[in-house]
Formats: sequence, structure tokens, C-alpha cells
Amino acid sequence: MFTIDLNSNRRMERPFFLHDGIGYGCCWLNGTDARGRRTQAKVVFDATFQNLYSDQEIEGHKLLEELPFTLELAGTPTPDTYLSAEGYHAHVINKKPLPSYAEVFSDVVRNLDAFIAFHDASGTQQEQTEMLAAYVVSTYLINEFHAASYLWFGGERGSGKTQASIAASKMASMGVFTQGTSTFASLRETAALGGLIFCDDFENWRGFEPDKKNMFLSGTTRGASISLRRQGQREGDWVTEHVPVYCPKGFSAISSPDDVLASRSIFVELRRSDDGERTGRSPTNVADWPVDPMLVRDWLWLHTVQLLPKVESVRKDIEGRIDLSGRDRDNLLPLLTVARLVELSSGRDGLVDRLLDLAKRNADQRESLMPPSENEVLIRCLQSLMTTRNAGPIPTSDIRGAFVRYCENQDISEHSYLEISPMRIGQMLSRLGFNPSASHRNRRSWMISETDVRKACVDQGIVFPEADDAEVEQLAPSSTIFEIWKTDAHYDSASNIASKPAAPWD
Repeated sequence: MFTIDLNSNRRMERPFFLHDGIGYGCCWLNGTDARGRRTQAKVVFDATFQNLYSDQEIEGHKLLEELPFTLELAGTPTPDTYLSAEGYHAHVINKKPLPSYAEVFSDVVRNLDAFIAFHDASGTQQEQTEMLAAYVVSTYLINEFHAASYLWFGGERGSGKTQASIAASKMASMGVFTQGTSTFASLRETAALGGLIFCDDFENWRGFEPDKKNMFLSGTTRGASISLRRQGQREGDWVTEHVPVYCPKGFSAISSPDDVLASRSIFVELRRSDDGERTGRSPTNVADWPVDPMLVRDWLWLHTVQLLPKVESVRKDIEGRIDLSGRDRDNLLPLLTVARLVELSSGRDGLVDRLLDLAKRNADQRESLMPPSENEVLIRCLQSLMTTRNAGPIPTSDIRGAFVRYCENQDISEHSYLEISPMRIGQMLSRLGFNPSASHRNRRSWMISETDVRKACVDQGIVFPEADDAEVEQLAPSSTIFEIWKTDAHYDSASNIASKPAAPWD
């Protein structure tokens, strides 16, 4: 007889879980069974450290079947990225007191400060390190927020991006540091469990395999997943699998993030440093850490289980205090919630205000340093091109040429801008709402009017540009529309005889 599962919504799918106002945590312990064979035990414990459960027979532990909810974890995290057996034995079984949450946060700050030299006019070394520490700690609480931001380390070669990425990953929740060559299959369990995935050298992300690219770009909203088709148990059967991808992610790259990524990113600008003491240390050498990163992970793991019931009220308190909306609020809310929890632990205020002030200064500086968006450059070029040619469609190649000339004239050195392809120009025009001409299939060109450009400006929040005569002269293409079409031969594939294309104004 079929029995309806009335507890389908009470599933622990990630290592941290809030059930009936009580926090629960999970970890994996290596050991030996009754026959002396090496094996691994899956363990669940509550915030009191009194109720312990396991899938193995361990003294003082109940069976997992006795949990008040269903345990359905997506897999096992990468080794050495979660609560250690030593930490579980010391604090959960033997009840050794934990350092305070504020003390652990200070240890995260000390560790980051040991490896990263910030030379940024927008904030002091202490302020920037506190901001980064708040992000690292917030990775443990990501399931309690509706959105997760990216952490983006930018800077030239030799600025310490890789060192900073490794240091942050080693203290984050289930943090994995990876190169661009890693496959989706190797990262999917970390993403499904909600761990931090940090991808070094992210410049070439557009060349990633589709599933991996989707995982990195679509997992910023809680509940996000990607659908995969895989072979079923029987030949010819195919099954749709939904892989959760909501998790914190970090990137390092020489280039700046594009518009979409930038809107979701906490951006950290790094520069070459002559601080030999910091640059001489390596986060892969445990002896170089002021506090062992394993201890920091253990303490944060256990504190998270105990703090889960408080997070919602603290988050709502922060939402009421900050004057932010949209993605700016989503990006900072986890960090500010951590800062407030630290304040409550230490009994001293000030950290939330410092992070808010630094975030504003970082945003102002970032805006002054960032090149205009691709859309803004494109709209600027379209407005200028309309003043240099007769009525009629504008070829994509001409628009691309004006785009590159604008970047060169404005000293915009972004590689992706200077090497932009006609296909990318066409995609941008389409997304901005411009229509291809009637002859688009024979000669790729676009119908552009001042009304269309003004509408695109409104949609994108861009002030309608007014180009001066000198700029129009610089952006003007070398040939007129008539000359371009006259020299562009079109061939009938069957007869290989040149055929005259329709005039662009037809």
C-alpha cells in the first residue's frame, strides 16, 4: 500500500539545517568499523551537542533513522574543507568550550592580513581585511539568505590574486580553489552542498563547458538549479536531474567583470606590493598561518550550528537599518549580518558602520575606475554614426569599427572591448531592442533611429549622449554607406556569379 510522505519538506539537504527553531549540523568522520576496516561515518548533531546521530554504531550516538527529519545530502564535500574529526571530538563529544564568535572573526582577519597586502585608497588595510573576513564567514550562513554575491579579486599579474584566493578558500565553508580547467562533474557536489567555489584565472570563462558556465553564472539566487539529462537504468531511458547550484563563488582575473557579473560582485582590487613579509608567506604552508585554518573552519562550523536560530532576526534588523535596495542590498546583506553577529558577540558596535562606509567608498572608486559598460559604449557609437551617414541601415561591421575606435580614443584598454566580434555586437543590439534591416540576411545591418537610441538609454539608465563634432569625426567610418555596399560582392552559391544586393534603403 502506498503511504504519503508528510515530511517531504523537512529534508536536510545541506550540512547546516534549521528545524523547529533548533540548528543542526553534519560532518563526516573517518575511522574503522567493528571488523577493523577503514570507513567513513556520517554524523548529525544539534546545537546543544547533546543529541548525536550517525549511520555507524558510535558510542553515545543514535541512528540517523531517529532524526526528526529526513537526511538527503547531495554528496560528500572535498576532504579538509569541513568540520574535522579532531574538532568534533574536542568540542561536540568532550564539550571543550569554543572561543567566542568575535574571537574567531578576529582570527579570520589575522589570517587574511598575513597573506594579503591592500594598497587601496578607498580603505585601510584593517578595513579591507574586515570586509573580506566578513565575506569568508558569511559563506557558512549562505542558506539563510535569498541571494549570494560573487567575490572578485582583480589586478595585474603578480598582484597576489591567487594567494588571496587560496587564503579565503581555506577558511570558507567547504571552500574549493580550482583552475579554469576543472570540469563541472568535479565541482557539482560542492555546489549542491553550498560550498564556496573559487575559480582562479577566470578571464576565459566564456570558453567553459556549458554546464560549468551555467553553474558559475546562474547560482546566485536561493533554490537555483540546472537541469541535466542523463542515461537511465534501462537502455533508451533518459532521466532529468536537477542539480542545485546556489552557493558562494569567487573569481580572480586580470580583467574586470562584465556588467552582469559586476552587479553581483564584491570587488577587491589588488596591486603589486613591495611588502616582502606578506608576499613571502604561502597559504599552502600551515606554518605561515597565525591561526591554523583547520581550527578556524572547526570553530566557524560549530558556531554556525548554534547561531542558525538567530540569523533571521539579525538579518531583518540589518535590513531595517540600511538604505540599500536591489543587488546592492543582496550583495552586502550577508556580510553585514555577520558583522552584527560579531558585534553582539563582542558587546562592541562599529563593525557594521565601518563595512557600510567602506562599501560606499569602494563603489565610488570602482565607478571612477571602471570603463563604461559595453552597452554605454555601443549607444555612444550609434548616436555618433547617425550623424555621419544617410538614412538607411548601418552594417554591423561599421558599428563594430566605431566601437573599437571609441575605445581607442577614450583609452579604454579592456581586451574584450578592443577584440569584440561582429557577432557580439549583433547580440548586444538585439538585446537592446534594435531591429535588423529587411536585407539583414544578405548583408548584416541594422535600422537605427534617434528614437531607438533614446529608448535604449532610458532602459539602461544611461544619459543620452551628445557627441561633439571632434568626436563624430573620430568615430566616422572611412567609407560611406554607398562605397561599402558597392565593394561588398555577394555570390550565388549555385552559380558562383556575383549578384547585386538590394540597396540598403530598399
